[in-house]
Amino acid sequence: MQPEDKPKADSWIASGYNEAMKTPDDTLIFTTLAECQEIRQDQKDCMGCLSQCKFSNWSENPDTKYSTGRGADPRSFCIQKTLMDIAHGGPLENNLMFAGHSAANFSTDPFFSNGFVPTVKELVDRILTGD
Repeated sequence: MQPEDKPKADSWIASGYNEAMKTPDDTLIFTTLAECQEIRQDQKDCMGCLSQCKFSNWSENPDTKYSTGRGADPRSFCIQKTLMDIAHGGPLENNLMFAGHSAANFSTDPFFSNGFVPTVKELVDRILTGD
């Protein structure tokens, strides 16, 4: 910890973010108790669906007892959780946001010009029509 870190931590705690969670790179994030509990539950519920997911410590390798040996990163989020929420009637406006290896193409696509971020419906409609 650096001397300048203490006032930052004190500020977060004073603002109600009084749960410190360790990260794999030996830093801390501060959350509320409710956020901390939700993150921990999400990590427990992890299905290990993505082999390189930083939110999980699951591994496909039985030689490592199915663990990466690293702690899960609480700064990440579970895309599977959001997809499941949508599949079961959750709000589309607040759930689906991801990108694959072609994400850099967004910068040259006129559909996304001027910082336009489509709703999920607009994006799916565009995918379905091929525009």
